[in-house]
Amino acid sequence: MGIKITTDDKPVRVHRYDNNGKPSYAIRIANQEGDNWVGAFQKIRFRKGVEVHDKQNICIKEAFPTVDSWVKDNKQYTKIVWQIMEFDSDAPYTRPETFDVEGFNLADDDVPF
Repeated sequence: MGIKITTDDKPVRVHRYDNNGKPSYAIRIANQEGDNWVGAFQKIRFRKGVEVHDKQNICIKEAFPTVDSWVKDNKQYTKIVWQIMEFDSDAPYTRPETFDVEGFNLADDDVPF
């Protein structure tokens, strides 16, 4: 058992940026405190081969938290990253090709991956 992340009936906007020539993604999370809004960007990751456009809206159907870890200047850093496994979107996006053992394309169904 673990933590499953989904969105309600409202989509979230994906912000795409390049990180050393590879696409990276984040969504903005905000909460109203009195008259002010407090927000932060949450880094997200999609399945390998999935590419989403900048400012594309998605509805997360299934995601879970993972941890990125790296060392810089002999100091260990970690950050929580949401791994998006399944989502819906009205806009087109790139999805990986999948093949069964005999080479038939299984991506013909209307599946988001």
